[in-house]
Amino acid sequence: MPSTLPDDVKSLGFKMLEWDLQNSNNFIKDVSSLDLLVLKTNNFVVNNWNIKEQIKSFKDCVKENGFLLMSYRHVLTPPEIAILELLNREAKDEILNKSEVENYISMAEKNGFKLVSHKTDSITSSQLLFRKLRQQMKDIEVIHILNENYDEWVEAIKEKMAENKDADTANNIWLVGNDTALNGIIGLTNCLRLESGGQHIRCLFDYDNKLPKVVNFDRMPYSAIKQLDLATNIYRDGQWGSLRHICLPKEQETISTEHAYLNVVTRGDMSSLKWFDAHHKYFTKMSEEERNPTETLCDVYYSALNFKDVVLVSGKIQPGPESALFDCVIGLEFAGRRTDTGKRVMGMVPFKGIATTLLTHKDYLWEVPDNWSLEDAATVPVVYITAYYALITRGQLRAGESVLIHSGAGGVGQAAIFICQSMGCKVLVTVGNNEKREFMKKKFGIADNCIGNSHDSSFEKQFMKVTKGKGVDVVLNSLTDDKLQASVRCLAPNGRFLEIGKYDMQMNKNLGLFAFLNNITFHGVGLDCIFREGPNSQQLKSFMEDMTVLLNDGIKKGVVKPIERTVFQKTEAEDAFRYMTTGIHVGKVLIKIRDEESDKITVNPNVMTVEATTRTWFHPSKAYVITGGLGGFGLELSYWMVLRGAKKLVLTSRTGVRNAYQQLYLKRFKKFGKLIEDYKIDIRVSTVNATTIEGAHKLIDESNSVAPVGGVFNLAMVLKDALMENQTVDTFREVCQPKLTGLKHLDAVTRQKCPELDFFVAFSSLTAGRGNGGQSNYGFANSAMERICERRRADGVAIQWGPIGDVGIVAEQLLVTDDKADAMKLFAGIHLQRISSCLDVLDRFLQIPNAVLSSIVKADNQGSGNKADDEVLSQLCSHLGIDSRPEDSTLGDVGLDSMMAVEIQQRLERDYEIHLALTDIKKITVGELKEFRDGSKDGLKQYSADIKNVRANLATVRFDMPSEPTTRLNDVGSGKPVFFLPPIEGIFETLKDLARNLNRPVIALNWVKTMQELKDIKKVSDFYKDRLKQLMPEGNYDIVGHSFGAIVGIHMCRKHVPINTLLILDPSDAGVKDDWSTDERFEIVFVYLRAFMPERILLRIQKEVMEIKGETQRINKLIELLKHYGGKHLVGKDVDEIIKGSFERAEMVVRYRKKNIAKMQTLKHSHTTKMIKRQIKNINTDVTVVKLLRKEEELVRIQDRILHDFGIKREVRL
Repeated sequence: MPSTLPDDVKSLGFKMLEWDLQNSNNFIKDVSSLDLLVLKTNNFVVNNWNIKEQIKSFKDCVKENGFLLMSYRHVLTPPEIAILELLNREAKDEILNKSEVENYISMAEKNGFKLVSHKTDSITSSQLLFRKLRQQMKDIEVIHILNENYDEWVEAIKEKMAENKDADTANNIWLVGNDTALNGIIGLTNCLRLESGGQHIRCLFDYDNKLPKVVNFDRMPYSAIKQLDLATNIYRDGQWGSLRHICLPKEQETISTEHAYLNVVTRGDMSSLKWFDAHHKYFTKMSEEERNPTETLCDVYYSALNFKDVVLVSGKIQPGPESALFDCVIGLEFAGRRTDTGKRVMGMVPFKGIATTLLTHKDYLWEVPDNWSLEDAATVPVVYITAYYALITRGQLRAGESVLIHSGAGGVGQAAIFICQSMGCKVLVTVGNNEKREFMKKKFGIADNCIGNSHDSSFEKQFMKVTKGKGVDVVLNSLTDDKLQASVRCLAPNGRFLEIGKYDMQMNKNLGLFAFLNNITFHGVGLDCIFREGPNSQQLKSFMEDMTVLLNDGIKKGVVKPIERTVFQKTEAEDAFRYMTTGIHVGKVLIKIRDEESDKITVNPNVMTVEATTRTWFHPSKAYVITGGLGGFGLELSYWMVLRGAKKLVLTSRTGVRNAYQQLYLKRFKKFGKLIEDYKIDIRVSTVNATTIEGAHKLIDESNSVAPVGGVFNLAMVLKDALMENQTVDTFREVCQPKLTGLKHLDAVTRQKCPELDFFVAFSSLTAGRGNGGQSNYGFANSAMERICERRRADGVAIQWGPIGDVGIVAEQLLVTDDKADAMKLFAGIHLQRISSCLDVLDRFLQIPNAVLSSIVKADNQGSGNKADDEVLSQLCSHLGIDSRPEDSTLGDVGLDSMMAVEIQQRLERDYEIHLALTDIKKITVGELKEFRDGSKDGLKQYSADIKNVRANLATVRFDMPSEPTTRLNDVGSGKPVFFLPPIEGIFETLKDLARNLNRPVIALNWVKTMQELKDIKKVSDFYKDRLKQLMPEGNYDIVGHSFGAIVGIHMCRKHVPINTLLILDPSDAGVKDDWSTDERFEIVFVYLRAFMPERILLRIQKEVMEIKGETQRINKLIELLKHYGGKHLVGKDVDEIIKGSFERAEMVVRYRKKNIAKMQTLKHSHTTKMIKRQIKNINTDVTVVKLLRKEEELVRIQDRILHDFGIKREVRL
């Protein structure tokens, strides 16, 4: 068959060969001196190219010590067999049977190959690895590596490596470790092989200690090992092999547990909602004395979703400062049973309320009335507490007042209506659809004219009419943007505005102070801020006492009633969140955790479990020892352990607290405030040296006196880096003492004195697993620690960390140099890992049974994104039905809701580094999304870049209307002045560069606010004629006009104003498109905007503006979009006036044209040129048109036209 290698493969030196199986000479001729030959074979190949011929061919083309890897199938899957039958091929031709494999091995060994390994996946495939033996074996040197007896071998290695550094034919150096299973020989070998002469290093490690103690390489089993000449040879569990890194599966480990909570893994991705193993699983194992007497454990039956949960999960708002301390900030209320009394309760929690069980303060619970089910009760706590706190406590609501309640069909809305109606208040509400409108009428008897639309600001006029222009006394608001502003305007004098939404406050939206002249008050209402004070704060205690009184009184009087609800099962949690984002629900959305029993009191409900992702939690009643705990990693680890439940830590350091950073960290623990006081965290620093057996005993005894030791984390380390030729016995001993010796002692002592030990962890290094030249002592020490942890497999783990970039030894000593690039060469192929990533990895590692684990961040040149995200994107496209939609439709047009937009936004930012605002997400076209889905990412990347360019361009414009009639536009002090007439926008930002480059004074004739009453070109011309006469009575003016200014200048010429020269700037505005409307005023303004934005953005703005009905609404939409694209970088306070004024000036241009010039058929040519075309012929003034020409052929055509039609005396081309 012809060569079909891709070009990128050919560029790497690969080539495709063909040969006849019956004539092996062709094969031998084309291939020789191979280090590795890979063969995929089957019965057909064997039968048509017999084994003897194959082996002979391979022997001739593989060089000595080279490898032959043969891959074959020993069985086929049923689908494969079926396909072969359809192709009329024999299944037996595709496999090798046992006898054929044995024959292959026998023939290979007869021809100088030795079998190294025979591996199978136990399913369908197997591999044989052979090595071609040397004809003459090298001489060898043997050095025995004795653990901790460094003087026996360090100098010997240095001597032998120096002797064999340069010679290719030098003797191989065999390092032998057969004294103990705790030998660090593997790490030592990995490092030495990366130094000069290291290619001669070989390793033999008798892990089992079962081989003959006398190592004779001329006798079995050592002679066979010498013959294979492999770099690493480990005898373990009765087999020879070597250590390899194997990737862990991406899916995290799970556990079946009765204590779990729901949380989102990736903020903005609702599909990542998962159950997690909960921290309070230790509560039942604690004695009464150890428990917090104010807390109790509850079995959850129903959890309620609140809008805050949804916007946090979706990423629409940022979590508060509590997210720095707690991994989960969703779930605010529940209904269930106390495990101690069996009573039915409903309650509030700061977070983690969507759970199977939870630990909460007793003061946050209320008993459920007998006539309510737990499902009823789950709808009550948050909505009524919010409504009571907002209306009664903050709003000081009085009987008979009028109240506007937004989103009245929601949970808080219904609770507020019940409260207000019980006080005889006049209630006005907004809802999102007709079904909710009918619900308001039927459920609460609210009149139709008192029900408004929550999706726009139309309710403002409606309710001002209902209240006869007075407005309402109280507004309970959850709406955003313009609807919030409209709600403020609905307030009567002395009114109270109660803001329970988060979005506008987090976005720091502006609220004009003018409204406060009516003596109104604005209240931000957030229960999370009160809970943030901590359970011991007087404010929270008073709050709960007040709310309990109001709630109990409301229940007693029948004011507090269960709310309408929609219930989802616990397996449908993601569906529940997504359902709530649609906004179609009425009342509450609940997640049912378990069935309620018929008995009102049940002490021991049936145990219910869920499959939850494992989380590492530390027992609050145990002590945890961290050796080297005052280092960068140690302090970060201790902080993380505290967040994961540890209350008692013992940090060791040989020198104690010695710098400001350590002091700051320890003070931070003490300043956790009331939260820490409640949890009584005890952190101690010890200077005990655990590198001696006496020191290890003393350290563990001290720690046991604090609490039973639950874990030991060995982070202690010393670095003495040097190539082997510069190492000494002392440098090896110094490096190994805190790691090998210290951990060995802690291992022995904890086995005796720590029966409740849960964690025995050693922080190793990638140096042990992969090697690093110049760190042979460090590699040896870390490898020995790994062997210790393997021996303690049940509760020990060693972690090979890669380089960490922000704390620890790499950050403190290596990356502080100026040449960081040279430093990073030590870590070829990997990136620095952040401490936050390390702790996330540690969380998982501590739940895995493997004794040695490694964490590195591999360099990835394959680009961003992943298949899972592509699949989610495909599902989204399918859900929106984009394949059947017009290409120019936007995602907003086809029904993309805000929460789905947030999800797309998060994915684009996280996986593709495409940053778009939510409003811009909804403006993505169907065509662009299709391209993105199908693999072309450039379109959306360019869209994001265009928006950045627009923002940067608009940031250069100052949208301020001048207050003075004239302004100097350059610094030239002498010469005859040039006067600039205002362009269509009324400000001179686009002309300032031109003015600065002129060598004459330039004076701008400003459009000031007092000119708003001038409504036609004639009056404007007369105004500027008078202004020029004041400035320069003698006349003979040189004037520059652009767009609107050009028309004014032409009219002034026609009225014989003494103008010497009129320069008309006529840029290439011929590209104005007529796609959206024939409204010439908008086309003129769009021409101006083209100077600041790419065509893609301008077309989107045109489409969005012109689809709106009503001129005023269109102009307001354009202003809104301009502010959106400018963002916070938009400079100036007069954006609205300038844009509205642009339309007024455009209106003058259009009316002037209709009156003085014949109607044009199209705007395909410059509007400026056409307007002046007929007027200019009778003008005696020297008029010059400056025009940008796109092509050379335009020059001849335009020259002829201008000279013939306009009577221009000269023409300038820029």
